[in-house]
Amino acid sequence: MKTLMKTAAVAALAMTTAILPAAVVSETPVEIKNADFAAIENGRLTGWSQGNKLTVVNGKEGDKSFMTVTAAEAVSWAAVGQTVLSVKDLPALKEGERYEFVLTFRQKTADIDKIALANISVMPEKGGRLKYADSSGLKGTIDWTNRNATLKLAALPEGAVSIRLNFFLNGTGSASFGDVKFTVKVVK
Repeated sequence: MKTLMKTAAVAALAMTTAILPAAVVSETPVEIKNADFAAIENGRLTGWSQGNKLTVVNGKEGDKSFMTVTAAEAVSWAAVGQTVLSVKDLPALKEGERYEFVLTFRQKTADIDKIALANISVMPEKGGRLKYADSSGLKGTIDWTNRNATLKLAALPEGAVSIRLNFFLNGTGSASFGDVKFTVKVVK
């Protein structure tokens, strides 16, 4: 009987530990230039880079603004992106802490034949991303839905210089993104 009670106590502790969320030490919203996609300069979204073969327009429904990315011809992972943070501006981690980079946004799609998604990338000075996290992708035609991507890191990778947000389209169709927010958490 004692063995059974000990086993139950250990199981209960394990379940409790597994479902407890990490303690948030700090939470800092990061400013995103032209996060509402309202500013356009020379036919391009101000503050955002834009992949080739993409048509990008801004729109508004009620008080909500957004951008729509369209590819009439198939594209391979074309993106609208922005470097939003230098790693020099991140708080230093203490023992037992980690970063959680959280991107939240709304998304809708129309006739996406492959996939449309958002991404958080840790970038070096030159070259491809060092670490990344994607939101789950959407395909087909789906009305506005709340979405997110979270990148958890116990330490920044060697050579990390910046954090970049990307909104990707792979294939053909249209994807709209709005209500973009990015937060850096330090959790224990």
